[in-house]
Order: sequence, then structure tokens, then C-alpha cells
Amino acid sequence: MIDGTASPPAQYLADANGESSLNVNPLYKQWKAHDQALKTLINTTLSPSAITLVIGQTTAQGVWQALERRYTSLSRTHVLSLKGELDRVKKSNTETMTVYLDRVKEIRDKLGFVGVNVDDEDLLHVVLKGLPPNYDHFCSAMRTRDRVICCEELHVLLTSKEESKKNARHTSSNIPHMAMAATNSQFPAPSTNTPLPLFSAPWNRGRGGRNSNRGRGGRNSFDSNRGGFSSNSQGFPPNPQDYSQSYNSPSTFNGRQPPAKLAAIASTNMTNAFNASSSTQSSWISDTGATDHFTLDISHIPNCHEYRGNEQVTVGNGQSFPINHTGNSQLYASSHLIKLCHVLHVPSISSNLLSVHKFCKDNNASFYFDASKFRIKDLSSGRLPYSGLSERGLYPIHGAILPESSSPQYFHTSAIDVSSSLWHNRLGHPQQLVLHVLHKRLSLPVSNTHSVCSHCLAGKMHQLSFLKSVSITSRPLEIVHSDVWGPAPITSNNGTRFYVIFVDDFTRFTWFFPLHHKSQFTCPHTSSQNGVAERKHRHIVDMGLTLMSQASLPLHLWPYAFSTSVFLINRLPSTHRGFISPWERLFSSIPSYSSFRSFGCACYPLLRPYSKHKFLPRSVQCVFLGYPSNAKGFLCFDPVLSRFFVSRHVKFDETVYPFHNLSTSSSLHKIPTHSQSSSPAWLSTLLYFHPCLVPSVLGPPPPSILSSHTPAPPTPVSVPHVPDPVFVPLVTAPVSMPPPISSSIVPLLVNDHSMQTRAKSSISKPKHVHFTKTVPDYLNVEPPSFAIARNIPQWHDAMASEFSALQRQSTWSLVPSSPNHHVIGCHWVFKLKRNPDGSVARYKARLVAKGNHQTPGLDFDETFSPVFKPATECVYMRQPPSFVDPASPSHVCFLHKSIYGLRQAPRAWFEKFSSHLLTIRFIASQADPSLFLYKHGSTVLYLLLYVDDIIITGNAPIAITELITNLGSVFELKDLGPLKYFLGLQIDYKPSGFFVHRSKYAMDVLSRQNMSTCKPCSSSFVSSSKLSSDLADFLSDPTPYRSLVGALQYLTFTRPNLSFAVNSLCQYMQSHTSAHLVAAKRVLRYVRGTISHGLLFQPGPMHLTVFTDADWAGNPVDRRSTTGFLVFLGNNLIT
Repeated sequence: MIDGTASPPAQYLADANGESSLNVNPLYKQWKAHDQALKTLINTTLSPSAITLVIGQTTAQGVWQALERRYTSLSRTHVLSLKGELDRVKKSNTETMTVYLDRVKEIRDKLGFVGVNVDDEDLLHVVLKGLPPNYDHFCSAMRTRDRVICCEELHVLLTSKEESKKNARHTSSNIPHMAMAATNSQFPAPSTNTPLPLFSAPWNRGRGGRNSNRGRGGRNSFDSNRGGFSSNSQGFPPNPQDYSQSYNSPSTFNGRQPPAKLAAIASTNMTNAFNASSSTQSSWISDTGATDHFTLDISHIPNCHEYRGNEQVTVGNGQSFPINHTGNSQLYASSHLIKLCHVLHVPSISSNLLSVHKFCKDNNASFYFDASKFRIKDLSSGRLPYSGLSERGLYPIHGAILPESSSPQYFHTSAIDVSSSLWHNRLGHPQQLVLHVLHKRLSLPVSNTHSVCSHCLAGKMHQLSFLKSVSITSRPLEIVHSDVWGPAPITSNNGTRFYVIFVDDFTRFTWFFPLHHKSQFTCPHTSSQNGVAERKHRHIVDMGLTLMSQASLPLHLWPYAFSTSVFLINRLPSTHRGFISPWERLFSSIPSYSSFRSFGCACYPLLRPYSKHKFLPRSVQCVFLGYPSNAKGFLCFDPVLSRFFVSRHVKFDETVYPFHNLSTSSSLHKIPTHSQSSSPAWLSTLLYFHPCLVPSVLGPPPPSILSSHTPAPPTPVSVPHVPDPVFVPLVTAPVSMPPPISSSIVPLLVNDHSMQTRAKSSISKPKHVHFTKTVPDYLNVEPPSFAIARNIPQWHDAMASEFSALQRQSTWSLVPSSPNHHVIGCHWVFKLKRNPDGSVARYKARLVAKGNHQTPGLDFDETFSPVFKPATECVYMRQPPSFVDPASPSHVCFLHKSIYGLRQAPRAWFEKFSSHLLTIRFIASQADPSLFLYKHGSTVLYLLLYVDDIIITGNAPIAITELITNLGSVFELKDLGPLKYFLGLQIDYKPSGFFVHRSKYAMDVLSRQNMSTCKPCSSSFVSSSKLSSDLADFLSDPTPYRSLVGALQYLTFTRPNLSFAVNSLCQYMQSHTSAHLVAAKRVLRYVRGTISHGLLFQPGPMHLTVFTDADWAGNPVDRRSTTGFLVFLGNNLIT
């Protein structure tokens, strides 16, 4: 359709003479609908500048050719102009980084359209060239990278750099330089009485600023041009001339700050809180480039041992240092104990380095850094055990080294006589901050240690704080928040009790979809995890309730008020987005407010095209209930006839609200529910794969995007309009709507008698017209007939596989048909084989003979004959549908073997299989005719047969393999592997044994009873109540109750805890009342809460244990008793 290879069919059908008639060709209508949908889809992807090029084009091919002529011009002048524009692009001080990068990308795309490719390296050069001077350091770092980054990575780095520069403007005046200037030549000796500030001395060694000589500890060699630690290992101040020499060197750092020679000197202002004999003050620098923890002081490793390996620590300048000792350590910081595993003692380094990667791995933690501070988060509990400030561009952790056997609660100074835990108990369990203030003000002998108080947790436990999200979006639909609201206290007229919203993080544009059921993805009772969606819920509900109050709307129509709330919120300026509406941020155009009307006001849609005769009114008073998303019109509701209209031709009276005056009669609460007509399948598929490109998902698109079209007449529908959660029709595409149901006005009848009838009162019963919503998906549903299945490749392949298997087994031979032959028919039966999780495992087709056509004495003598007697029972069958032999189409199948459907089939198959087992020394069990045993020496095998499904187990894997091979040589078998799913039984293998349950079957039972989302209960039976049949309200239809109890009885095979309740229900299969049905549904509620329960079988002693008890005279009517028993084989319940 785009390149013209698919030409449109003739617009009009030809008559008998071959001439064009006035009848429109249906194929042309279909082709036109495809073409218009494709044209609209192309238009939605165009920018505002490109949309002007295709105005006036009526076909998708015309739109494409107009774009092709414009953007594929290969003129030399145009190419040179674009290259010059790309070379001259500069970022202005007023525009953001995103706008600047979008301008560069637009020029690059234009060059790509004309065949000039700009690779990532050239684009990186263009972008860096256009940046202002304050990005010089960033540009230098980008140009020295070994790997060329792509456009998307460059966008993320530049936007992050832009944000950090904005934050640095507020904090740069208060943050000191990382090290002293290089011109300082005086090095006073530190005083022994004054505490030295951390990293203050100019001879301290450590790491410089960004892109400086950064010492990265690790056992892997780093690139030598990154610099490293000082080679001065004596610990004396370096020569001041070294600074100038290093600055003049071309291979060293040339940035704004000189490199600092840093040393980790522990602050002495914390020593009064710790015992010097049991702790060592320490400061560690957080290093993301170190592979291990490094310390220069052996006292930081209380339990160390000598290192005997050959590895050395290599720093950035290529210098290597030996490792003397290694061991584990504990750092006590901010009242928390931190593990430091495998710390390396390297005396030659100048500061203690803490490897961020190793720390996070050993402590299950994460680091968060910004320009002024950093935090450590415990991922298991969500707490923040440590937070600190950035000091001179570094992130130090201050604490005390504890012996490995020490605990914080026993760590105190010798001057403290009373522990902090005792003072905590004395003062009524105050928070640690209060205890710390009392220690400062009153000099209470309280240590700074703190242990977890179980009493505080029992009395004052509260929700943990939620960290502010660190994710920042830069374009629409990068992050979408979603949440489900409900259940509503009132079920809507179409059965919805929930709704789901999708909120775009960048624009805050919101999508709204009513739901019948919900799913929960956040942790229970922690809705704050989804803060954006939860706050949007409150906004929607608040505005929706306000609109309902304004219109006096009946409660069952709440989805229309909430949907209108979302429509208005998307178009109102947002206080959190600079008073720019979500619509404007998403579409870059100001929404139009000219079509807005007061929700719930009186409206009068034009109904003339749908009136039966001209004497009916052209309009009636309706209620305005919002703006449909699939049409450019208004949703009008007739409360008298419970009908909805979507129309553009509507007059409004915004001073009148009909629901203020209408009585809330039952007619308003009993709106018939029907299904909407579905869109064409091709259109639904097209829109399903391009939901973000269709503006109608968001409401009426901007006027510049819409092509001119004739206003559509009002369309009455029998179902209230709600946004479809999957398929949304295009604005310009034809939408299939049901025909008008009835006249909008019912004329009054005039008669002679005085009886007041419903017709005289203008009360008429609405006609229910049902429309099919979607075609069943026969890839997930079994097809009901062969005519449907043969057109689906998966089912056709299943039939071909079954036919091939029957041919290989020589099940029949083709013989000519004779009038003396009684020929029976056959048909295909289809079955889905599913996995335990409900997914489709394989498609199974079975050829079944029509055994009901067999004649006794002719086709068979005995239904359960011990053997199948081909000599006396000749069965002829028609050839299978779709597999008729083209060479002999009139022949029939003379059966040599029994197949499914024949009356002899079950016994014949069992007899043949069991007889073969007997020939290979199996014996039939006396307890179960389907169980066969084999015992030879120490080898024991068990085989269980259910129709054609077989389970084999035993104590010799080799013997099991040989048995499968033997059976496969005689019968057509398929090895399904270890037992996982069998007759509804699900088997999960665990280290201690195997677990048998029926979770899928239980969910299927709940679904059949419409109780998948019911509220669970804690017990299956109320012991205080006694079921009895001595009641009068017997159920008229016993089938649902019997079916439910039968399903529960089947479930008790793996759920013995249901046996008593189900047995009580089974006693009333003949005379059951509504009370019994309530009791059965209580069992379902208990199953819903214990859906994953089952039986665990594990090895153990082989002794038999039986428990039994009786409920003597428990039946209140006939005083009969009930006996129950449990039989255990070892620790396994077997019956």
C-alpha cells in the first residue's frame, strides 16, 4: 500500500454486462479502511514541521511519496547546508541540555535521510565542540576515553553533569578545597594537644580531585597515566618544588585544583567515648576503584596473620607495594557494627581505603553519593546505618576498630559504670537522641553504644521511611507508574469495582481503565512504595467525588466521573511541573478548552437520524457524562431509557442538572450490560503493537494532527462507554457500532379503559441486544469443531501427527466399500495439554470412532470382551476427515486394532498392555488392578497405568531405562521425563523429599465458582454449627452444589485437612439447602487462603501408624456417628 504494489480494488461492483454499477465493492471498503488507518499511523509519528508537508494527501501512498520527495533529495547544496549547520551548532546559556542534544540529533537525522551517515564518534566531537567553556573538563575526559560512547550514553552523562552543576552553585561556597595550594611552603609540626582535622596537613597522602593522580588500591594493574600515590614513603613533607614540577608535567592533572598528598590522621575528639585498650580510632576513605580493603596500620586488623602470597598492591602510577598481613576486622561507626572482610595490611600506602564493591558485597548494602554527602543503606532492612559528609572531595567513614569477638553492647570505656541499656530502661525507653542530649547536658555516665530494644519494637514499631527516588526522567514514557484502586463500595453498572491508572513520570499524563478484578504487586500494606500512583489516586478520587456531588450522580455511575477527572487532570496546569499541563509536556501543544462542559449538566443530542418516523422529537434531555476517548464528541446518557449516545451535535444547558430532580428509582440502578462491538481484527492488531503512537489513547489529538473529516452522527450504544484497556480505535478509522436499539421516545397509548398500564406510563422494557466482543483464541481454547481446527496450523499439525502414528501402527487397511458392510463414522477430538503453571505444553488431537453407531451382534458381541476378536467382529470405519486417500476416496477403513470410541476399546487396550507386562515378569497387584509390580533379586519396579498415561518408579534407574525401551519397541510411547504433572497432581522436588499439591486445580475450581478474588478465611468449617437437612429452603437446581462438592472431594486427595468438611457436605447431596451451599463456599474461601498447601513425602522409618476417632451420635437428626482415621507410613500421610 505504501509503494503502490498493492493496487486498490474497483470502487464499484460490475453488473452482468461488465459495466460499473452503483453498488460499492466491499473489498474497496476494506482496502480504504486499511489505507486510512495506515495514513493516520504515519501522521502520528511526524513532527509538527513535517506534518505540514502532507496536508491534503488522501492516501497513505500519497503521504509517503510527499515525505520521500522532501527528505530524500540528494542535492549537493542541501547536503553541504546540513553539514555546515551541524558544524556550527552551539549550546546557548538559556537552553537546557536536552534541547541542545535534540537539535543536534535532528540535524543528524536529516543527514541520514539523504544518505550521509554521522557515526557516534563524529557526533561526540560535534556535541563537545558546541558546549560552553564551563564543560571543558568534561570534554577532556570524554576525548580521552578508550571507548566511543553512543548517543544515549552521552545524553545521560550530559544531563547528569548539568544537574550536578546546578547543585554545585548552591554548595560550592561552603565546601573547602580538598588540599592546600601548592605554593604553601611552611609545614608546622602538629601540636600534641590540639586535635588535627582530617586531611588538613599538606604532607598528608591520598587521592586528588577529579582526573588527578588518584591512588586506586588493588591487586590488578591500572593504566599508568592515571597517577597514583606519592613515592615518598618516609612520611615526611614533600619538597614544595615537587608540586610545581608535577603541574608542569604534561602527563599529570591540569585542572583547577592541585593534587593533594593526603594521609588518614584519626580525629581525637571521639577517643573519650571508647576504651583505648579495646578499640582503635580509624577513618576509612570510600574508594570505588579499590578491589580490597587496605590499611597502613596493623592495629586495624585485630586478628591478623602473616601474608605468604606473592601478590602485591598496584596503584595508578604503576608502583607496587607488598602485602604484609591479612585478616578480618570490625568497624564500629554511628552505633552500628560493620564487617570488613579480608583486609590487607600494606604499610606503604598513606591512608585506609575501603573498597565500595567489597563492602556492598560482604554487608548486603549499597552506597549513595552526591556532591555534599553520602549514605550507606542496609538492603535487607532498608535502614541507613551510616551517613556522612563529603570532605575535600572524599567520602570518609569515621569509626573505631573492634576486636573480632567484641560486640557493640559490651563496648564501653572504663569510666562508665552504668550501661546505656540500663539508663534506657530507667528513663522509660526514650529514643537515642534524647539519651544523647541528657549525656551532654547533665553529664550522665552513658556510653554511646546502642543495642536493639525488643520492648521498643513491641511498643513503638512504625513504618520505615521511604527514600526519595533517585531516578530522573528526561523524556515521555521513560518511566510509567501504575497502580490499582479499589474495591469501590458500589459496583458500577457494568460490573467494575476497580480501576488501574498509568502515570507518565515525565509529563504526569494519566491513563485510566476500569477493571473487574485487581492484582497486587507492592508489598502488603505498603502503598507508599508506589508514591506517584498513590498520590494520583487521591487526586482522581477527590475530583471524581466533587464531580459526582456537583451532578448528584448515582453511585453506580462513578467510573464516568473518575474518567472525566483523568481527562481534566491531563489538561490542567500542574503545580509540580511549572504550571504546564501533562498534555502540553507530552504533545508540545496547548490543549483546547473550548469543548469543555459542566459534568452532569443537561444536554440534548441530535437523534433525528435514528428516529423511526418523523413525528418523534429530534432530541430528548440527557445527562452529560464526559468525553469518549475513541470519538471527538460527547457522552450523553438518557436516564429514562438507560441508553448512551456518543454525539458531536449536542446542545448544553449548564444551569440544569437532571439528576437533581430525578428520583433514584430502580431503573437508574438496573442498566443492562452488553458487550461492545469489536473493531476489525487487523485494526486491533495494528493498534495493539503501536499504543504509544496513537493520540486517541490520550483523548482528542491536537488540531494540527487531525485531517479534516465530516462530523459523525450520534451513535446510540447499549453499554456505557468506558475506555477499553487493550484496543483503542483510531479517530479517523471507521468504528463499527451496533444499530439503534429502539426509539428514543415511546408514544403514549390511548385507550378507553381506566386501568393504568406501563405503556400509558411510558414505561417500556428495554430490548437487550448482545454483541460479540472478540473471537475466541483457539490457540488457548480447544476448538469445538473440525471445521475450525483445520484452519489453525497448530491443530492441523496435531491431527497429522496422530494420523501418522495410526499409520505406523497399521491400525487399519483400506478396502472397497460394500453394501453389506456396516460403516461407522469418526471425528476428531481436540485437547490442550497444559503445564503446571497453566501454559500450553502441546496440542493433542485424537481420532475417535463413533461407537454409538455400532450395532450389537454385528460390530460387537460383548462390550467388555476379554479380547478383541477380529475374526468375528469386523469393524469398518470411514476415512478420517481431511486425510482421505486421494487414490481411493471411496474406500473404508477395515480396523485391525481398536481405537478410541469403540465399545471394545478400553478393555482391548488394557488387555493388550497388561498381557505384555505379564510376559516380561510383571505381576498385577491384588490391591489395585492398575498397579503392576516387578521384583527380581534386589530390583523392584512399580508401574501405574491410567488409560494411556503411565508412571514408572523403582530402585534401579538402569532397569527403569530398559523397561521404557522395551515398552517403546512394542507401543508408541513418548517419554515425558520426571513426574511433574499427572491428573491434576503437581509434584515439586525438594532436597528433603517431594511435595504433592494441586494449586492449579484449586484455582480452576475457584474460577468456575467466580471466587478467584474472594476473601480467605482461617478455617474450612464452623465447628459450632451443625449441618442438617431439616430445613425448607431446598435448592431448586442440585447440579451446581453436586458439581462443587465433587470437585472438593477430588481436592481432598492432597488436602486431607479438608476431609471432615467435605465429608459433611457429601452427606447432603440429595437434599441440600442454601446453608449447605454457604458451607461449601466457606471451604472455597479456606482453599483460597491455603492455595499452595499439599503433602510432603520424605524418606524415613517404614513403620505404620494409625490414628482414629469417632464423633459419636454427631448427626442431630438420625444420631449417626462419623468415624475418621489417618494412616502414616513413617512420617508420610498415605490415607
